[in-house]
Amino acid sequence: MSKYFTFIGNRIQDLGGFTENALQKSIKEKIHETVRQHKDEVLLTSLALGVETFAAESCRDLKVSYKVVVPFKGYPDKWIKPARVAYATLLRGATASETLSQKGYSPDQLKAKDIHLIDSSETVYTFYNPVPGYVMRFFHNGKNLIDLMPDGPNDDFFIKI
Repeated sequence: MSKYFTFIGNRIQDLGGFTENALQKSIKEKIHETVRQHKDEVLLTSLALGVETFAAESCRDLKVSYKVVVPFKGYPDKWIKPARVAYATLLRGATASETLSQKGYSPDQLKAKDIHLIDSSETVYTFYNPVPGYVMRFFHNGKNLIDLMPDGPNDDFFIKI
């Protein structure tokens, strides 16, 4: 049975947008360093734009297996075209995939996807500011969640959302 790890965090829009910036570069570097430590494990990711996509790209580059958890049917359909193309490429490179719901979009399905990723993974790396309440409960329940968000309000990367 595979040992899973995951990264969850703010979406690309909350990390400064679609043009790479210093915050995104810092997060990508931290993710890449962390993925190197999990060569014999499998990343679980929905390929959400931002932290999850950065993690899948690192896995692809480092030849670490990843499984895509699609939250609902038509998940990337409303994304901009370059993001849909990148999603399709990463999805094709996955060792496996599963779809959690055949229904269309709802915010509850995105939350359910995050909970599924956390529940299914031995180690969860987070890049949130602030951390959502439904994720915080896992911190309090002993799940191995590790916050990797750059130094917060004390550095130049902090974005208040």
